[in-house]
Amino acid sequence: MNERILKLFMQACRHADYEHQNVPKDLVEKFSELIVKECMAMCDETQAVYSKHRLASLNFTDKNRYAAGEQAADTIYSKIKQHFGVE
Repeated sequence: MNERILKLFMQACRHADYEHQNVPKDLVEKFSELIVKECMAMCDETQAVYSKHRLASLNFTDKNRYAAGEQAADTIYSKIKQHFGVE
């Protein structure tokens, strides 16, 4: 299990006053993976929206603004993937 995910899970257990030893490790890993993948999918969707607007725009300034948005979404996607170690 990714160290960051385990740390967050243990923090949640302390907050809920719950003994984390009773939760199967594979359940925690899969649940965490699904949440992280959902966040990554949101980055993909955001990048696609910026790309669509960039390609449709005739204004150079707007094209640059949309390209920056695309790049930001891609950067956030990569950082989430690296931070949580999800493929």
